[in-house]
This record gives sequence, C-alpha cells and structure tokens, in this order.
Amino acid sequence: MKSFYQRFWITLALIAITIGVFLPVLRNDFINFDDGEYVTENVLVRAGLTWEGIKWAFATRHAANWHPMTWISHMLDVEVYGMKPWGHHLTNLILHLATTLTLFGILLSVTGYPWRSALVAAFFAIHPLHVESIAWAAERKDVLSAFFWMVTTWSYISYVKSPRVMTYLRVMVLFALGLMSKPMLVTLPLVFLLLDYWPLRRISLARHLLSVATLNKHGNLILEKGPLFVLSAISCVITYIAQHEGEAVRTLQKVTFTDRISNALVSYVAYLGKMIWPKNLAIFYPYPTEGLPIWQVVGSGLILICITLLAVYLAHSRRYLVVGWFWYLFTLVPVIGIIQVGSQAMADRYTYIPLIGIFVAIVWGFPELLGNIGLNGAREGRKIINLPILPFASAVSLLALAICTRIQVGYWRDSISLFEHTLAVTKNNVVAHTSLGDALREKGKVKQAIAHYTRALEIYPFDPNAILNLGVALAEGGMVKEAILQFKKALEVNPNDADAYNNLGLALASQGNLSEAIEHYGKALALRPDFASAHGNLGLALATQGRIDEAIEHYKNAIRLNPNIAEVYNDLGLALAFKGDLDGAVRQFRIAVQKQPQFVSAYYNLGVALGQLGKLDAAIQAYRMAIRLNPRHASAHKNLAIALYEKGDYAGAWREIRLYEEYGGKPSKTFLKALSEKMPEN
Repeated sequence: MKSFYQRFWITLALIAITIGVFLPVLRNDFINFDDGEYVTENVLVRAGLTWEGIKWAFATRHAANWHPMTWISHMLDVEVYGMKPWGHHLTNLILHLATTLTLFGILLSVTGYPWRSALVAAFFAIHPLHVESIAWAAERKDVLSAFFWMVTTWSYISYVKSPRVMTYLRVMVLFALGLMSKPMLVTLPLVFLLLDYWPLRRISLARHLLSVATLNKHGNLILEKGPLFVLSAISCVITYIAQHEGEAVRTLQKVTFTDRISNALVSYVAYLGKMIWPKNLAIFYPYPTEGLPIWQVVGSGLILICITLLAVYLAHSRRYLVVGWFWYLFTLVPVIGIIQVGSQAMADRYTYIPLIGIFVAIVWGFPELLGNIGLNGAREGRKIINLPILPFASAVSLLALAICTRIQVGYWRDSISLFEHTLAVTKNNVVAHTSLGDALREKGKVKQAIAHYTRALEIYPFDPNAILNLGVALAEGGMVKEAILQFKKALEVNPNDADAYNNLGLALASQGNLSEAIEHYGKALALRPDFASAHGNLGLALATQGRIDEAIEHYKNAIRLNPNIAEVYNDLGLALAFKGDLDGAVRQFRIAVQKQPQFVSAYYNLGVALGQLGKLDAAIQAYRMAIRLNPRHASAHKNLAIALYEKGDYAGAWREIRLYEEYGGKPSKTFLKALSEKMPEN
C-alpha cells in the first residue's frame, strides 16, 4: 500500500511540474516554419479526418517524409479543435505528458527504484532542449513517435517477463505505428539489446559488450529482434526515398563526407553541453559553410572516445553507464548528419529520445560517485554520508531547468518572437532572416521584411527562398520592376521553382502583360500540376482576356485542389455572372464570404448578383455587410441607394447616395431627379 501511494504522489508531481512548465504553450500561435506545410496551409489536413485524407496519409511522401500516423493525428486535431492553435499545442503537451509517465513506469518496473525513475522522468519532462518538440505544432511527429517508443518498450518488457506470440505481435504493431509516426524509432531494436544487458539482465558480459563470443552466446536474443530489424530496414528505405524525392537529402557535392563526420562528432558533444548548460537554444542552427575548426573536431572525437572507453571499462560493475551512453550514441545516429537531411547543423528536437540514456547514467551514477545514500533510501555505496546532497542537487537542477524551459516556451509565442530570438543567439542565419522576413511581411511590415531578406542574401546570395520572398515583398511594396528581377534571379538559381514562375506571372499581370503572365503560369503548372494558386491566377488572366470558359475550368481546378481560397470562389462567381449564370454566381460569392468573412469585394459582388435576380432584401443585406467592413466603399453605397429606392425607402436611398457622393462618386442626374421627386423636401 505504501508503494502504491508513493507511485501515486510521484505521478501527480510529474503531471504537476510538466503542466506547470509547459502550460503557457497553449497561448502560442502557429509559426511560419513547417506549420503551414503540416497544418495551416495543408488542404487535406484542414479538412479534418476524412477517408480521402487517410488514404492520402498512407500514400503521400509530402514534406519529404512518410509518416501517415502523424498526418492522421493532425487531421484528428482539426476535427476536434478546428484551426485553433491552442488545441494542437494541447495534443503535443498531452502526448509529452503520457510519454513522461510511461517512462517513469518503465524504469520503476524494471529497476525497482522509484525516486531515481522519477528523477529521470522529471529531467525528460522539463528539459529546455525538449521545448522545440512540444511547442512546435509541426513536431507532432516527435512527441507521437516518442509515445509509441515508450509503449512499445513497455510491451517488450511484458514479453520478456512472459514470452508469448501475441505479446510479441503487440510489440511489432506498436513499433510499426511508431515508425509510421517518425522513422527515429529505427534504432529501438538496438536499444532493446541494451535493455537486455541492463536492467533486464538477459545478457551476461565480462568486459566487452559486443565481442564475437558474446554475440554467439546470445545470438538468440538478436534473432528474437529480427522482425523488428526488418521493419527498421523497410522504414529506412522508405524514408530515404521520400527525402531524396523531396530534395531534402544533401548530396556529397554539397556537404562532403568529411564535413559530415566532423559535424557529427562536434554535434554529439555539443548536445551534451546544451544538456548541462541549455543556453542560446534556437529553432535552426546553420550548417558551418566554412567548415569546423580542426581543434573542435579532434577534441570532440577524443571526448567521445574517452567516455566510450570508460563506459565499456565499467560495463561489468556499472551496467547502467554503458547502457545509458550507448543509448545516447545509437539513438542519435539517424539524425546526426551522416546522411545530411536539410541544411541545419543540429537541432534541439533530435535530443528528445537520446538524452534519456544520459539522464539514466547521471541519476544512477551520481549516488555512487558521492558514495551517498540512494534517492530511494537504500544503501548504495560503501559508506554513508549523512548530507542531503542528492535531494538538494536534484531540486536545484529541476528548478533551474523549469525556469529555463518557461523562458524558452515564451520565445515560441509567434514567428516574430521566435526568429528574433534565433537571430540573437546564432550568427549568419539565412533561414532565420528569411523566416523573420516572412513573418513581418505577413503583418504588413514590408520594409522591415525587405531588410531581412536583403541581409539573408548578403550572407548567402543564392538562397532560393530569400530571393523569391524578397521579390514578393518588393511586389507588395509597389516595386514591381525590382520584384520581376528577383523572380528571374530565383529561376536562374532554380529553374524548376514553380513558385517563382507563379509570382513572376503575377508581377507581369499587374503590369498588364497578360500573355507573358499566362505563359509563366503555364510553366508553374507544368512543374506542379496540383498548384492551386497558379490555377486561380491563370484563370483570372484568361478571364481578363475574355477567355471565360477556359478561366472557369482553371477556377474549378483551383477549388478542387484547395477549397479554402476565397478569392477563387469570388473570381469564379464573376465569370459565371458574365456567362449569365447568376444563381451559380450567387453560390460562389456566398462560399467566398463564408471562407473569408472580411471579404468586402465578395459581399459587394453578391449584392450585385442578388439585385440582378430581383432579390432586393438579400442584396441590401450584402451591400450593408460590404459597407460595414469598408465604410468608404463608394460603389456599395451607390448600389445600396438604388436597391433602397426600388424598395421604397427613399430616405435611406438619399442618405446612401449622399455618402456615395462624399466618397468620390458622381450620382447620375437622372437618379437624383427621380429621388428628389419622391422627396421634395430635399
């Protein structure tokens, strides 16, 4: 009974500190780095949980990954919370909490040490390096795969205690679900072998962890994990194909094998440093373009060798050290950069699972280092020191981590806050400058955005995103000629950039050069046939040329590919109205204002179409909505005046026609005369 209450209060404490530290994340917004691709701009995810979405999740390699369970979890969030950021962050927090509690349960069940197990779980729960995995909606794959990592491990321990076919099948199913959340789990079978050594003690070694004799003696334990290794191999192949197709894998020509090994060695040690002193954490650490100093590479290599030799030397007497250290080494392999994915040198989120091994080594090793009383009150060393060093050190460490984590969570409030912080703690960060520029441009701060894009290009003149987005900002700032030069430069850097062709088409169309614009929209669609915006823009250009039937087809394609672009519904409505299909036009205008309730033009066009159908009451309501959103909309005042006149509300019509005149309109003398006759006193 005592142990039950002990576990209960520890569990309650873990829940309290985790929620207490991470609760502010619920106030955070989505960010403009990957969240768009995973949630906010993903049409199938925004549609919620649908059969079409589920089929897509298993078939797609979108975002240079194959992780159907992650896609489905995002869809489920939209189904439950809609597009409210707090709900998506809440799911991440719940998964993180579930993983924390499962980690505690696993350690307690296999070691019997409640306080040590609790301390490892607490370090995992609130370490600042883990903020990225929880506060970033797009990192759902991290927390979801970690949860499956833990429940798979729990099932494996159940299998070890009572070997049954059904239990092993459960291990395989959970492992497969984890791999379908994020391929980070590919090293889990190796971790199971480590757990066989300690704390499960299924392997007995003298000094050497992986000697030939040992492998022969315990070959059955390796064969036991054969099906899991097969699943890992399949996941590796699928992941490589997905990332290669998505052009996420950097070739040896871009990053040499020597540079990759050097960066991997330095990163292994850097992660340990950030674990001890979590300072200057950032969402993106630029890859060292000029290479790493040789002293860093050699020094890091020597540190890793020394720690490894020490762990192996102490493997027989202190098994937890070798298990904890090799847990860290093994689980970082998929993301350490030997196969370089993306342009980052390292990432805080990569430590989410690996640091568990280091936490275990520290928590189990510190009592022996002090020769002190263990955290659970049992005699652990050769002598007893009657000083509360361990409880005090643990409390101070947790308090310091909690404070750092709360501060770090605050940086994730929104894109501007996040990337301003990133620029403050990193150097020559092209990605951070570009992303901050995107966030500022979205807020209408075009000049500031241009400054950051320009700075990004000073650092690296050939970054395609910075070039393209600088062009967009210049166009929004009215500098269309300069924007066109940037779009052409972007195409020189990457001739297969559909976004550059689409934006170049927009810029040319704004100058009245519709023929060239149509040509560039066509090139964009040739590269990316499912490019909804390009279909919509091409439709508008064709409609402007009077090619209404062709325009309607492209509008319909745009809507099929992305049902959330309100402007396309409005443009389709105008095309249908031009063709005389006023009922169809009204339907499209209504959808447009439903998708974008602040869409003034769509309300105005709806009023015009309803008025032409003779539905004056509905037309009046639409005009009034347009005026409420834009009180200086002269045409809406004019048409509202006409509709009110036809309804017999001459006073209202007079008021609106005067507002039309005040906002620059010139009422027809015929209408003014007719209205004056109805209101002689005016």
